[in-house]
Amino acid sequence: MPGPAGEFVGAIAITVCFSLLGSYLISHTLVAGFAARWLLDTTQGDKASEAKNTRWYQSGIKIPMISRRFEGSIALAIKHPFLTALIACALPFAGFWGAGQLTEQFFPPSDRDMFEIQLFLPPQASIYATTQATQEVDAIMAEFEDVEQISWLVGSNYPSFYYNLLSRQQGTPNFAQAMVKVRDFEAANRLIPVLQQQLDTRLPQAQILVRKLEQGPPFNAPLEVRVYGPNLDQLKTIGEEIRLIMHKHRMSLIPVRRCNPARLKYMLTSMKRPAI
Repeated sequence: MPGPAGEFVGAIAITVCFSLLGSYLISHTLVAGFAARWLLDTTQGDKASEAKNTRWYQSGIKIPMISRRFEGSIALAIKHPFLTALIACALPFAGFWGAGQLTEQFFPPSDRDMFEIQLFLPPQASIYATTQATQEVDAIMAEFEDVEQISWLVGSNYPSFYYNLLSRQQGTPNFAQAMVKVRDFEAANRLIPVLQQQLDTRLPQAQILVRKLEQGPPFNAPLEVRVYGPNLDQLKTIGEEIRLIMHKHRMSLIPVRRCNPARLKYMLTSMKRPAI
């Protein structure tokens, strides 16, 4: 699998291969030695006395009712081989059908009792205005009993409290990030959409993202659209059109953040050689 996802899951395949290899070696060395030491030899001697002294961990657990039904199922399978083969083939195909009904998500969300909040103000906002906005967010979140702890860092990313969080906002006065601790992961899943709607409604001057912790490699957003071009005003217009398209397709409950590119650090000029 190419890309960051392949780098993330590549070690899992290697671990599984070595686990199978280790299991194979142990079964042919240690298990065989322990079997020779602890299992009884029933090839010689009085079979009745040996069967009497046999323990459950040597011969296994035997339940007569289940044993009789198992023997009957084996006899029925041998008597009707075509039906047995049909049932045996139907089970894997049923598994393939069931796999198609699963949600198409390689990395499911994390069941953690924490989530993050990202707060963005206009670029000209000072760090004092950002701090004031975080206090307003704290006042709103104090209305929810499930919230146990809120920790903010203004002007930079919060120290990574989860393995795949990105730290790309350094020295940014109009940015703040919070780590929120709630009672349990069920409360977190319930609060995230409610908080997103409340913060969007009551703090329109700020752009706030309430994000669930996800599994997998680091990423900027679950859905990311990149538009390239030399005209910044045109890029802004296209970005607004994309946002309206998402709103039209009933995606208005999903927060959309438009990332403006940095100022151009170069100037394009057209130079003509003087005519001779």
